[in-house]
Amino acid sequence: MSDNWAWTLIVIPLLVAFFTAYITHYFTIKKIKIELSQEYKKKFNTARWDIYLEFVNIVSVLVHNDRNIEMKKFNDKRIIEDYSVKLLKIEQSILLMGSIQLVDEFGRWKTYNHVNGSSDPTTIDSLTRVINFMRSDLGEEMTLDRHQILNIIHPGWQRSL
Repeated sequence: MSDNWAWTLIVIPLLVAFFTAYITHYFTIKKIKIELSQEYKKKFNTARWDIYLEFVNIVSVLVHNDRNIEMKKFNDKRIIEDYSVKLLKIEQSILLMGSIQLVDEFGRWKTYNHVNGSSDPTTIDSLTRVINFMRSDLGEEMTLDRHQILNIIHPGWQRSL
């Protein structure tokens, strides 16, 4: 009987130690995974922010179109190519990082912009949805209407559209 008692005095602390080590390991790994996931999301959102901001900068110039002095720059073929390359990079990034709604609407906006031009109401409505999907991707729940967006990217738009 004393041999069994001695055996339990050894086994029970070993089981407790093993169980404690396992639980500690499990929660440590879980915590590390959560921290890595949060860090990844933070970097991902930072990358999204940079891409979406670049898009809005380019679109501001496009929406100004021939109504803006900046469009005189488009007479230079290198400037046109530079904007085209930037837009292509943004398009590729949206494909990889954008929500499905953004990817779909971005494709529609590109088509409308190419066919109808940047000042067409259909193009502007599509652009409004693109910008709102970008905002949603970045965590903003409130949407903007076309007037709010155009007041920022094209001051005086009411006079020109």
